[in-house]
Amino acid sequence: MNNGDAPSLQQERPPDSAKKDNLSDASAFVFAEEKFAWLSAVVFSSCASRGKVRAPSADPSANIFFDALRLTSNGVVPYVVRARNAQYSESLLDGLRVYHNPSATHKLNVKTFRHPDAFQSYYSEEGEEWMHDQPDRLLLYRSVLTGIKAPKLPDAK
Repeated sequence: MNNGDAPSLQQERPPDSAKKDNLSDASAFVFAEEKFAWLSAVVFSSCASRGKVRAPSADPSANIFFDALRLTSNGVVPYVVRARNAQYSESLLDGLRVYHNPSATHKLNVKTFRHPDAFQSYYSEEGEEWMHDQPDRLLLYRSVLTGIKAPKLPDAK
């Protein structure tokens, strides 16, 4: 294989945008673009689903099962939770993620969402660096299974 055939070790630059379903562009640099100065923050939770309603409920059903992954601050392997409804707990803020726009016209106060169950990413003017509030045991993923007893079928004759 000669040098002309060798694969390039140079990293490709990530794209500036991605195509949405309707084929319009979605910028990869929203917080760096002046036209998005109106956007104070992006508030998002991938765990805001029907499971979010089931988790804190007092439903006595023993047939509700939770699988969850929680952040482990001392490594990359998440803490795995497998529990029945009675042994599982989750707050309404669990899994919330807040990404603050450092270029926003009206910045959202970081204290607004400061909570042990919420992640925040913001730029510190004092430290001149990006900060990430990422508490231990932060909810990353959760699934809920509800077991239903099968009805008894009549005996075939």
